[in-house]
Amino acid sequence: MDREDSYLDFLKELAEMSRAEREPILCRDMSLKEEFEEWLPGFRATQQRLANSQTTRSIQPLADRDFLTAEDFKKLYTAIVNANFDGISLTNLLSINWNMLGCDRKSASNHFSALRSRTQWWMRDNQLGWHGIYVWENPSDILNCHLLFHLPPTRRGPDKRRKGYDKRERGFRPWLERTICDLLDVPTLPNGSVDLQCRNEEALDAQWHWFRYMMKGLDPDAWVRDGEGRLVRLADKAEIELKPQGRIIGKRAGATQSLNTKEVEHWQYKTNRPTSLFATDQLYGDSAWYAGRSIRDYIRRGDLQGLHTFLRFF
Repeated sequence: MDREDSYLDFLKELAEMSRAEREPILCRDMSLKEEFEEWLPGFRATQQRLANSQTTRSIQPLADRDFLTAEDFKKLYTAIVNANFDGISLTNLLSINWNMLGCDRKSASNHFSALRSRTQWWMRDNQLGWHGIYVWENPSDILNCHLLFHLPPTRRGPDKRRKGYDKRERGFRPWLERTICDLLDVPTLPNGSVDLQCRNEEALDAQWHWFRYMMKGLDPDAWVRDGEGRLVRLADKAEIELKPQGRIIGKRAGATQSLNTKEVEHWQYKTNRPTSLFATDQLYGDSAWYAGRSIRDYIRRGDLQGLHTFLRFF
């Protein structure tokens, strides 16, 4: 141990003493006393930082959730409407039965998170945006999830049900099967474990049909205020046929970062329309889709007067 380390240890020993024990020693050497008093505050601050970093904090267990909440509904609904306003439709539904794949809740959650991450990179490699929403369900202890997302028809690839289908082919469908097999380390997937349904990009009726299907696990006691301020049951207002979807530990629903309501503005703000989600009797229309298209057309043509008129009367 060198001289500097020995001196530092000596200062630490002094710091651990009580003031009564330390004072007689320091009073014998005033230069030592000055150095010690200059060094001590930094030493105490370092000790406090270490203590804070090593403090064992209680970890709250993940909450058991039996239903989707009104906030879940609002978040996912707003995500879709924002996407539609920007010309993006969610007309592809991926459903995965994790029980058939031999996964429990923890492993299924890890695999699904990895799948979403890999899908994001696949979309980027193909010059596409990654836009989607998802929910977890567990009816009768059959764990599954649904992902409603955007995928242009030209990138979907061949249908697995087509004669001569080969998962080595190009496109999203074959890539999806290869990726899930890789995540699970299996050569093939059981029939019916993974299902991908696709519609054309302007099939907004299919998009909203699938959204209501995904919302079937909504809390029957979820209430919201309509445009006139009256309390109404959300399932009735949103025209959802409720079916209990079992208990889920942890997060039950989510959206990709591009559609997260913390990252985007609601389209109604952009067009100065009423901001209440439930101020209209028509929740599942195409007004956001065509409003966004009209605004982009006006901007592309440089017709600012037409855009101003449109926003006034829309």
